[in-house]
Amino acid sequence: MKHFCLSYLWVIILSVQSCSPSKETKPLADSSVILTETDTLCLRINPSTTQMISYINPYLEGDDFRMACLSRNGSGISILDLTSERELTAIPIFREGPDAVDLPDVKAIVHVGPDSTILYEYWTRTLSCVNNSGHIVWRDTLSDISAAHASYSYTPIATTPAPLTKYKDGWLTATQTSGTSTDNEPIYTMAIYNADGLPTAQFADYPEIYGNPSPIRWNLFLYLIPSFTIDSKNNIIVSFPASDSIRVYGHNLEYTSFYAGYSKAEVPSPSENALIDQSHALDNYAYTTILYDPHNALYYRIVACPVNDTNATPIQGQAIPRPLAIVVLDSEFNKVGEYAVDNYSGSYSQVFVSPKGLHIHSYSDNDDILKFRTFTPM
Repeated sequence: MKHFCLSYLWVIILSVQSCSPSKETKPLADSSVILTETDTLCLRINPSTTQMISYINPYLEGDDFRMACLSRNGSGISILDLTSERELTAIPIFREGPDAVDLPDVKAIVHVGPDSTILYEYWTRTLSCVNNSGHIVWRDTLSDISAAHASYSYTPIATTPAPLTKYKDGWLTATQTSGTSTDNEPIYTMAIYNADGLPTAQFADYPEIYGNPSPIRWNLFLYLIPSFTIDSKNNIIVSFPASDSIRVYGHNLEYTSFYAGYSKAEVPSPSENALIDQSHALDNYAYTTILYDPHNALYYRIVACPVNDTNATPIQGQAIPRPLAIVVLDSEFNKVGEYAVDNYSGSYSQVFVSPKGLHIHSYSDNDDILKFRTFTPM
């Protein structure tokens, strides 16, 4: 009987695949929402897709939950299905000819229809709508925004935490400033564009904690670009990486602030020269992403914690892995939980929400598998 039990246990151990949860998530404070790590989402990908993803765009196609994925060193846009957990197809991107797109400059992808995907090229601010064969349907441009009475301008920028988003008849986007402010006017981080690619509104100036929000004092991509999400009431929720509060902007773009801080986080301070001081980014906390979960009426705020290992190095050419935490807010923006993500190693900016829960990218030992650790509210 003892031999049978040991043999049975060994079979169970062998049957546990790499896509089982690595460790249960632990609450760090009083939590009324229990966040449990469930089976890791493992998506089988084709050789043309890599684990080094730079942008993801989840969407519904009828009743099917899918994700368009842009991977570094890839040759096109991968379309992944979360039900079958496999890559369905890839949209080719042409490098030459009338349908040419500068793929290395593509910073965002937006699925807008069964045969329509929009690509955003940052340096030229070009929107290119391609069909599933990679051919250009139309092109447009988002305008730069000149700041009044100042020697700087705003350029629309997109990352997975700050996605290029269809908004009304136009676009909602984060913005990056170039140049130097010569007055005391606020520096805005968000813009709304109409269908013609012209700006109609700017909002979300930096919180007071930033002081002078210069890339010399604050790491550009970690601290100066906010993350945002839109909820079911069409509120725009903006999260600044250095701030322990979030802002909720209503239809008139007036905002209310809500505390959404991580209890262990210390307030980051600016660097003397963030352009060369990499330790500034690694030694401080940063609120990297805010996400709305429409399936559970919750908001998740991802926290990148300081790197304790001074010898840590990037994995697969991506950022140095960092310990993570998750702050959970309810539908009224009350903090209802916070959790540490144990043994994390992945591209922490590549996160999304599906009916299965919150998914956070995790590195895989198998190049044919794209992994996301999954956290489900109970």
